[in-house]
Amino acid sequence: MTRNRVQPRHALDYTPAAPPRRLGRIVVGLAATAVGLSGVAVASASTTTASASLGVSSSTATASATRSADTTSRSEQREPLTPAASASPSASATASDADAEAATDAASAADAGATAEAIETTEVSSISDVAALKAAEEAAAAKAAAEKLAAEKKAAAEKKAAEEKKAAEEKAAAKKKAAAKKAAAEKAAEEAASRVSLPVNSGSYRISATFGQTGSWSSYHTGLDFAAGVGTEIDAIVSGTVVSDTAGSWSGTHVVIQAADGSYTLYCHMSSKNVEVGDTVTAGDKIGEVGETGRAFGAHLHLEYYTADQTPGDIYNASDPGKYLAGLGLDY
Repeated sequence: MTRNRVQPRHALDYTPAAPPRRLGRIVVGLAATAVGLSGVAVASASTTTASASLGVSSSTATASATRSADTTSRSEQREPLTPAASASPSASATASDADAEAATDAASAADAGATAEAIETTEVSSISDVAALKAAEEAAAAKAAAEKLAAEKKAAAEKKAAEEKKAAEEKAAAKKKAAAKKAAAEKAAEEAASRVSLPVNSGSYRISATFGQTGSWSSYHTGLDFAAGVGTEIDAIVSGTVVSDTAGSWSGTHVVIQAADGSYTLYCHMSSKNVEVGDTVTAGDKIGEVGETGRAFGAHLHLEYYTADQTPGDIYNASDPGKYLAGLGLDY
């Protein structure tokens, strides 16, 4: 008789619950890690908090589905031999699964809270960075504007200084030029005043009568006569101004020149004259030509000299013109 060998019940239907639960916890841990990584990715992309919450919910659903699959697998592996024997392990496994699920939910909630906090911190940090960047840009713009304004002010000041310097230089140059012109005029005047000339060119005349000489033609000669042909040039002895020519009819056509020292020279009996009252002449300038107008005996220049306190034409107050010419260094 062959006996049917009955295997022990625990050898047929008992499956250790610990490995499946550990496997479930590993799966749940991986899911939680996925949640954390998903939160970091969300924070890096600057997504909203709602997206993070959605990621957490998805991870929780995945963990729950994993646990359900794990429970189903364990249930299928178990083949209880008797209702009484199989009921106790199932109830124990269910309780253990509930505990694991509660622990997983708590871990998932903690991970979700940490993820949300990280996202919020990242958003706050991003807002702070944007504000700091904007403030830095505004500060840089203000600094650039201030530097530009300072450069413009400096350029304007330099331009003004250059213009003022140029104006001062031009003014100084004009003043120097005016001073040089004045000095040249004064020098020319001095030279002109010191310049002298014989009234008639040497070799073209002869002295026919001297000052104080007497004769049948005059009881007292008041001038110096230069006998020369009609039309011979007569020049100014010194520089001066042509003044009134009312010396008297006896002098014929005549010219009176007042020198810088106030003295006068009177040129008489001219055939013509080249100057008018008010003209300024320089020693050596032509003022007329020899003639015999007025009370004259033959063509000649009758020259008279008067000091500054005398009136030209007042013949008895005339001075010796010969001495005057000699005093000028003129050898007649």
